[in-house]
This record gives sequence, structure tokens and C-alpha cells, in this order.
Amino acid sequence: MNLKMNAKNKYFSILVLLSALNVPAALYFFSEYIERGDTLSYVQTIKYFLGESEAPALPILVKPLSMVTASVLALLVSPRTALFLQNLIFYFASSILVFKIIERLYFNKKQALYGACLFFTSFPVLSNGLSFLTDMTGWFFGLLVIYLTLNFYFKPSLNLALLGGFFSGIGFLFKESGVAGALFFIFLILISGKFLWREKIKYIFLFSVFLILPILISSLLIYNAFHYSYLDWYRQNLASGFNNFFEISEQFLAMFLLGWIFIARGTWKAWKERGEARERSLILLALIPLAFLGLLWPYSASRILFLGAAPFLILGSRGLLFREKKKEIISILLIVFSNYALPNLFGIRGLNLIIKF
Repeated sequence: MNLKMNAKNKYFSILVLLSALNVPAALYFFSEYIERGDTLSYVQTIKYFLGESEAPALPILVKPLSMVTASVLALLVSPRTALFLQNLIFYFASSILVFKIIERLYFNKKQALYGACLFFTSFPVLSNGLSFLTDMTGWFFGLLVIYLTLNFYFKPSLNLALLGGFFSGIGFLFKESGVAGALFFIFLILISGKFLWREKIKYIFLFSVFLILPILISSLLIYNAFHYSYLDWYRQNLASGFNNFFEISEQFLAMFLLGWIFIARGTWKAWKERGEARERSLILLALIPLAFLGLLWPYSASRILFLGAAPFLILGSRGLLFREKKKEIISILLIVFSNYALPNLFGIRGLNLIIKF
């Protein structure tokens, strides 16, 4: 019994160890990305909550919860350190969620470990996950709602639907990308044949109510105090225009670099297995719209497009499975090496030029 439990927990223990080792490596090799253009606005807003600044940065304030939690941490440390600690917590939690999502779908802990490795060694996580930003909070809530949705789908429960909607709304108030999981819930319910139409309407309606309610309350309070809303921010950014096809393609490629080879391999394997695993295929199909949700943002960057990374992580984990263990290890090492080496050798602008050609 103990031997079985040890074998069962082995991959999860490896996940915790590898994700922990990845932190100092990312901070060392991607140190230039720690301080970003938006950092000053985040710091200003945290100081506002602490009573040290007369006014917050309004585009940041419309997503207040990441600033509220960072402000609590900032009672003990500096605002920048508070942002880092907040991201660090969500980094480990997100890595675990990726592991749990893949394990729930495939019942394969080794594959779940590979998917988690693909997540925390991806370029967006290495360059932005621990920066003085809030992207990691949005990724976490998107993954959390995907995990809750999977549990709801396999064992429908009104409480899970309400919880999923609530965390989608709360996720939006941390970072707008946190609402991404809601799209998966809605599409999965709509295309699933296991629910009657009256059940679909009920679950989607109640999910949506619990999603919208916290956002609406927060938006009304902020608009009443500052006469500014998320729609104002979105309209302002729309003026800059959307990226063209080639710029968007570059940012998609930058997300996983050589990892796309294994995502393509995993997609091919999933296509071949579609007849044998129809329920899993349905779930993967419902995840497709999520992969392109980032295109709704006024500008494209790998860290924005990464809010839809879940289907790629799942397929990539499948593509990293080989009959020979040696091939699996070499593949993982190749992905990690390329994700660390290429951006540091060429810089992201130089890397984009390489991708173009």
C-alpha cells in the first residue's frame, strides 16, 4: 500500500521540485523582464491603497483585487516585492492546476508532469510570470475555472457551476484574462449531449449571474468614485489598432517556440484517438475557442495570448509521450533549453525576426 502511494505521489513531488528550481533560473536568465513599463502604475495603485499616493492609476484600478491583495502583502514588504510574492504564490498554484487538469483528462501523472513543465518553462511564464505585473493571477483563475468545469462535467453539481461563475468574475477583477475559463464552461455545456436544453440554459444562466455580479458591483463602485470603467480603458486601447496577421503569428510562436512541434504531434494523436475517446475529444473541442480569446485584446503579445494556453498545454503533454523514456527526457530538455536559450541569445525582437524567416 505504501509503495503504491509513493509511486502515485512521485510525479507530483517531481513537479514541486522542478517548478521550484525554475524560479531562481527564470529570475537569473530573464532578469531584464522583471521591471516592465506597467510596473510604475501598479506600484502607484498599491501605494494609493496604502494611503501613500493621492491617486491610483485608473487603468489598473478597474481590476482592483490584484492590487488589494498586493497591498496587504505590501504592509510587510515593498510594493514590488509584494507583486513578486503574489505572482510566486499563483505560479505554484497554476503549475499544480495544469497538472491536475491533464491528470483529470488522461489519468496519467507522467503526462500531467510534462504538461506542467511545458507551462512553467514557456516564454510568457519565464519572462512575465514573476515580473512586477499581474498576468500570473489571470492565468491562475482561468485554469481554476477550467479545472472546476471538468469536475462539473464529469459530476454535474449546481454548486460547482456557481463556484465556477464566481471565480470567473473574481478572476476578471484580478486580471481580465482571469475570465477565460468561462468561455470553456459555456461552450462545453452547449455542445455536450449529456444535458437537456433546459439544464443547459439553467447552468449557463446561473454561471453568468455569478460571473457578472462581482464585476458589476466593483465597476459601479469604481465608476461612482472615479468616473472610469474597464470599457473606457478598452476604448482607449482600441485607438492603437489591432496587430496584423504576421505580428499575431509571431506572438503565438513565441509562446512555446520548439514546444509547438510536440503540440502538433499531440494534436495529431488526439485526432487519431477521437473515435476511442469521444468524451475527451468533446472537451478538447470546447477548448478551441479559448485558444483564440486573446485576439479580442486591442494588441497582441505572447503574455496576452497565453490566457488561452490550456488546450496547447494539454495537447503538448500528449505529444511529449513516447514509447521510449529516453525520447521523452530529450524532448523535455530540448523545450526547456530552447525556451531559455533562444530569447537570451537573440532577445525577443531578434527572435521575432528569426520567426519571420
